[in-house]
Amino acid sequence: MSGFELTVSIPADARFAEMLAAVAAQAARQAGCAEPRVAEFGAAVSEALMDCLRALPPGQDSIGVVLRRLTDEIEAVLTCGRRVRVARPVPIDV
Repeated sequence: MSGFELTVSIPADARFAEMLAAVAAQAARQAGCAEPRVAEFGAAVSEALMDCLRALPPGQDSIGVVLRRLTDEIEAVLTCGRRVRVARPVPIDV
């Protein structure tokens, strides 16, 4: 499987946590993760969003999110005044 990258900006609002979890889960699914890992990755990215919201600098109204499949892992990087990285291994094509 080749890599991919999706970059989005979401409002700094907890109401977007469920949507981000669904997008992250779909990215993990596309990367070749098994279903238990898909759900866990989505939940971990949602929790990272909540961590970002708690630490958001005053005046910042959006959070940058990058979802990508690297050679051997799926990762999400959230930028919210700091960078929060969530990564999980995926199967390697042989």
